[in-house]
Amino acid sequence: MMLHSTGETADLAADDFLPAGRWDFVITPDAARRQARIDLLHGDDILLHIKVLPERERMVLNDRIGGKWGSEIHIPAPPSVTAADMHVRLTRHFGVLKVGFAEGDSADYARHADLIAQALLKYSHGIRRVTGLGGLNAGLIKGTIRRADVMHIAGTLQFPDLRWTEPARLQGGRLVLLVDGRPSGFAALPVPASEDFMPAVDFTIVADDGALIGDGMIAEVAVELGGAKAVVGSSRIMSRFAGGVERCNESMVSGFVCNPDLPGRPALVDVFINDVFQATVPALEPRPDLEVLGLSPDCGGFRFRYANPIHLPVSADALVSVRVHNTDVELAHSPWRVSQAVCMTRNLAGPCPEMAHEQGAV
Repeated sequence: MMLHSTGETADLAADDFLPAGRWDFVITPDAARRQARIDLLHGDDILLHIKVLPERERMVLNDRIGGKWGSEIHIPAPPSVTAADMHVRLTRHFGVLKVGFAEGDSADYARHADLIAQALLKYSHGIRRVTGLGGLNAGLIKGTIRRADVMHIAGTLQFPDLRWTEPARLQGGRLVLLVDGRPSGFAALPVPASEDFMPAVDFTIVADDGALIGDGMIAEVAVELGGAKAVVGSSRIMSRFAGGVERCNESMVSGFVCNPDLPGRPALVDVFINDVFQATVPALEPRPDLEVLGLSPDCGGFRFRYANPIHLPVSADALVSVRVHNTDVELAHSPWRVSQAVCMTRNLAGPCPEMAHEQGAV
C-alpha cells in the first residue's frame, strides 16, 4: 500500500507496518514551520501525535484520548532543523515504538502498544514517506570484524531494521574486501533472518588468489548496494596459523600448516634457505591426523624438494625457514638447521676465542 503526502487518512494494515518494523518520513523546513504533523488515529483518539517545532528546536510527541491531551515528550532537534529536510524515523521493537531523528536523538513511546497496529496513518502536506529501495542506506549497516588474516576476513553485519531481511531488496548487493584501499576479495551481501528487530548475520570474505595482502595492513569491509558504496568496518590484519616443519634435510622439507578459522581452504607457505626465497608452496596433501583438531583432513600437508640440493663447504651454516605466505609467522621447528658451522682453531680441545671471551677466559 502506498501512502502519499496528500493529508489523506489510510488504513495501516498489519503487513504494512509489523514485518517492516519501521517508517521513515522526510519533513521539509517549510512544512515544519507550518506545524505539519504525523498522527496515528484510532477512532476519535490520537494514539500518537508527532510535530517538529523548529523555533523550539525539538520534536514533540503526545496523545489525545477522550478529547484530552496527555503529557508531552520532547526530543531535541539537530542544529540544522531550520535549514534542511528532517528525516524522522519510527521503529517498533517488542511492542514499543522508538521515535526520533534518523541521525539524532530518539525516545521510546510505549503508550497504546496494543492498538498501534490497528491505527490509521495521517500526515500533512510537506511530509513525504520514504519507501522502497531508496530507503536502504548502506552506510547505516554496522560491521564487527572478528578475524582478519592474509587469507580471509570474517565478522558480523548489524542491520538497522527488518527491511533488510527481504532478499529482493538486497539483490545485486555485495561485500568488498579492501586491503590498504585495494579491492582484494568479494562476497554476496548475505540476507539476515527476521528473528530480531535489528537483524544480524555473519559473513566471510575469502581473499582473491594473488591479492597483495600482508600482516599489518588495514582490511576494510565495504557494502555495495544500489550503486552506493560504504565502508562498514575495518581491522588490522594479524594472521594466526597452526603448523610445523616435520622433516628437513639437504634436499627437501615437509610438514603441515592450516588456518583454524578457514579449515577447508589450503594455506600457503614460503620456503627460504639462509633467508634466500625458494618458492611458495600450497599445503594440498591430505592430513587425516588433523581431523582430531577439528580441521579438514583433506589438506594441510606440504612437501617441497629444492631445485638445487644444499651443498655447502665444510663448517658453513644452512638454515631452512618455512613461513606462512606473506607473513613473518614461522612454523614450529622453523628455522631448521641442516648444517652448522664449527669454530675452527688450532687448539681443538679448548673453546673458540669468541667463546672464551664471552665466558670471561683470559
